[in-house]
Amino acid sequence: DPSGLRVAAAAQALAPAAALTLAHAWRVPDEGRLRLHGVDPARIEAVRDWARASAEGALGEVRLAAPGAALALVEGHAASAILDWGRQAKPDVLFVAAHRGPASQERLLGSVTQFLLYHWPGDLVLVP
Repeated sequence: DPSGLRVAAAAQALAPAAALTLAHAWRVPDEGRLRLHGVDPARIEAVRDWARASAEGALGEVRLAAPGAALALVEGHAASAILDWGRQAKPDVLFVAAHRGPASQERLLGSVTQFLLYHWPGDLVLVP
């Protein structure tokens, strides 16, 4: 979505010499329900492959906007997956969109952004 483009542009403008990593969280929709209903694990794995490929494909425009950036696809709920990734990767700073909604909501923080704001262990830049 456009927030990814805004974040990539802000990171490049504020840290033009930095090595960038595009971190993007993804997950299998309703995986818990699928398991509870006894769906064959092989079918869930096929959905996992599709979901990961879809997540990577959705980053096409952002990757074009930041051609030298590395890519980190992390599986799980966005807030906790990005936090876990950050604890391992230890980036100098995390750039994150303040929200994903329309411009009329620009003063609001999204739930993932709020979570990261409260729990991120390092420097964090909120991009409007």
